[in-house]
Amino acid sequence: MPSIGQKVRVKRNQGDVESAWSRLVDADEAYLYIDVPVEGGSGRPLSAQQSDSLWIEFTCNGGLYGFPVEMRECVEIPAPAWRLSRPAEEQVIRLQRREFVRVKAVLPVELQVAGRPPVQAYSRDISGGGLALVSSARQLEVNPGDEVQVSFRLPGDFLVTARCVVARVTRQDAEPARPSQISGPEAHSALHAAAKAAPHPADDGHGDTGAVVLSLRFLDLQEKVRQRIIQFIFQRQRMHIR
Repeated sequence: MPSIGQKVRVKRNQGDVESAWSRLVDADEAYLYIDVPVEGGSGRPLSAQQSDSLWIEFTCNGGLYGFPVEMRECVEIPAPAWRLSRPAEEQVIRLQRREFVRVKAVLPVELQVAGRPPVQAYSRDISGGGLALVSSARQLEVNPGDEVQVSFRLPGDFLVTARCVVARVTRQDAEPARPSQISGPEAHSALHAAAKAAPHPADDGHGDTGAVVLSLRFLDLQEKVRQRIIQFIFQRQRMHIR
């Protein structure tokens, strides 16, 4: 079951693409209580009638889980919330697929490979399951399956330090694009990180001016940290919709 305070995804049917986001605010032996769900696309509150069937999804230890519920009633505890039927333990299933929304995000990242000095890079995109980051080819000598550690900060100065496994390494001949489209509080630090991470012709006497893109998957990420990342992703989605 999701933990109190954890974000959950609410769907009308398990196979639906459209969903709304909510948060588990309380639970007892018979019921679950969630914030009134907000639709991801429009930002409008989701509507439901008593006895409507719904599908709830949540993440735990990197896996995606789901279970059916029924809408019971709207309550105030003290904020408006939905009272839902509590599923039996056997109704909570681990879904075969992993489902993490990925968004473009340029953040300064410190990459640590065991036995080597830290490398400055910047993220290209991020999801609740991992991130892709870019740095110079001559700095990074890693292969798929290697374990690394990353450190970066989300808005609000929330520090994320995570172990990752390298899923894919892609080398590019051209210099990586600078984060020219970023704005707001992230802009200065992201541009600074990009300047440090991006390759320059003078770096290598052999003219290696390429870049390396690492696709990383989080290992043993604490669920509360994953939820902060998902919250950041949700906020960026809403920002782009506006």
